[in-house]
Amino acid sequence: LVFASGRGELPPDFEMDCTNAYEIMVSSECTPGRNVSKLQLPGDGERYCPAVASYEVGCDYPTFLAMPVALAATALGLLVTSVLLLIIVVRWRHPLIRSGQPTYLFLMAIGALMPQLTVLIEAMGPPTPTTCLLHKVLLGFGATLMIGALLIKLLRLREIFFRKHFQKINRSHNIKYHFIMVAMTILTAVTVTVSEVASPSQVGTETVFTEYGDPVENRVCVVENSWSSALIMAPIALVGIYSCAIANDVRHLPSALSEGQWVFVAVYNAAVFVTIAVVVNSVSKNALTRSNASAISAVFSCAGTLVLLVAQRVYKMFSLPASTDWRRIITADVMGMSAEGAASATTTHVKSRVHSSTKLST
Repeated sequence: LVFASGRGELPPDFEMDCTNAYEIMVSSECTPGRNVSKLQLPGDGERYCPAVASYEVGCDYPTFLAMPVALAATALGLLVTSVLLLIIVVRWRHPLIRSGQPTYLFLMAIGALMPQLTVLIEAMGPPTPTTCLLHKVLLGFGATLMIGALLIKLLRLREIFFRKHFQKINRSHNIKYHFIMVAMTILTAVTVTVSEVASPSQVGTETVFTEYGDPVENRVCVVENSWSSALIMAPIALVGIYSCAIANDVRHLPSALSEGQWVFVAVYNAAVFVTIAVVVNSVSKNALTRSNASAISAVFSCAGTLVLLVAQRVYKMFSLPASTDWRRIITADVMGMSAEGAASATTTHVKSRVHSSTKLST
């Protein structure tokens, strides 16, 4: 190498652009992070660019060490959801659970577990085609069970309270609601199948830059056709929007258990946190940020919604004495009275409603 001075030595003002003078090697194993080594390329890079010490970057999947708060919240959400699910099953015949439609509370609890489980699956290791497919299935069916059960609860409330005369929920109504739930589940199964056939779940790479500006590839779940994911979520989103509209109508319903108000808050709670997760996942290029948003959203939209609908019933169930006249409280709820109001109502007036109120159960 001969410089303008005619000599082979480096002039004082010589500068070598070392941007592309290194080969970047990233380990695939996380212990606990990935090791990044910058090896000097032979030639000018090796001769004039300084050696750079290796350093560590985070894993390309959300490990327990990388997002402890979100995963701790997920574990708590799974615990709360599981406890409420157990109470629903064990106390299935209790009047407060029966009046809350236990079949749909059960489906809602199962649906609430599914999206939260995807967070733990992601944290167990790098993505594979199997875990990518499992993620798609759990999110699709979990959202369907949650939103479907909420929709039916809203439809039943509207059916009971918004008729000119007090409306009794009979077998034909229940068949209609069961049909809606089955139809939504079948539709989700079809859309997930079509999506997987058209765009199979697979693992791709996403280039991100470290704090030193070095490009690093992360393994992520990818789809060939962007419409395949929209195919699954579009029907669920439409049902969610419709549920929000009905929830706004029933939020002023008077009842001893404040059923309309709790359902209203539960529906909008789920809508808000799901929207936040969708926006963050669409905008952020950081895998850890997206995982944190998804985890927090799963906990608050799933476990939080279930708590809003079930916790008050569970609290009354265990806090009130065993001698409580549950039928009278449920009657008060349906009649838009306080529990004290039902107690002071005439016996004939209350008994005339008891049969209809007990039909709220499935």
